Parts: sequence; structure tokens; C-alpha cells
Amino acid sequence: MIDNQVEQIVLGACLIDKDAIWKVSSLISSESFDSESHGLIFNAIKSVYDKGYAIDVVSVSAELELKDKLDRVGGKQYLESISIVQDTTNVETHAKLIADCAGNRQLLSVATDIAGISRD
Repeated sequence: MIDNQVEQIVLGACLIDKDAIWKVSSLISSESFDSESHGLIFNAIKSVYDKGYAIDVVSVSAELELKDKLDRVGGKQYLESISIVQDTTNVETHAKLIADCAGNRQLLSVATDIAGISRD
């Protein structure tokens, strides 16, 4: 699924590029992610950033462990696997794709709700 791949790229970029989180945080939130575990990882990245710590696999793993969510997201190994992003240049474009997909999911949800109401 393209959503998952783009989500992994953005999260990986945030783990290796100190500027990535501020480039994307105005575009997306944890709720923007289709994958719940990716939303949890994004929250941990933001939390580490807000505390003024360097963002990397170690600090984000520690933050997730502190909140007892590291295993839920796939462990430190998963964070390591998504942190091997080769290029972070397009992180804002990828974040916009995530935001667009989130908007589409919201529209679909509203349309489904309306369809259900109209049947009643």
C-alpha cells in the first residue's frame, strides 16, 4: 500500500534528519497516519523533539518504552528498519501525501455515515 510506504519514509526521515520534524509537524499529526503504530511513532518523535532531545532510533525507542508502546510499534528493530531512508529532500511532499490520504479517509468516513443515515 502506498500509504504505508510514504508513512515509513516520513518517519524514517524524522529519525535521521534533525530538520525533518519541524518541516512536517505543521502538515501532519499522529491522526494523519493510516497505521496506528506509525501514529504512535510520530507522537514519540514529537515528544522527544518537544523535550529538546536529539531525535534518533535510541531516543525514540526510549520514549516508546517509557510509554510501554515499543513492542506495539514493532520494537527497536522496526525503527531501525525505517531509519535507513536514503534521501530526506522530499519529506514535505511526502507529508502532504499523508495529509491528503488522511483527508480522503475522513471524506470516505463521512460519506459512509451519510449513506447509513439515508438508509434509516
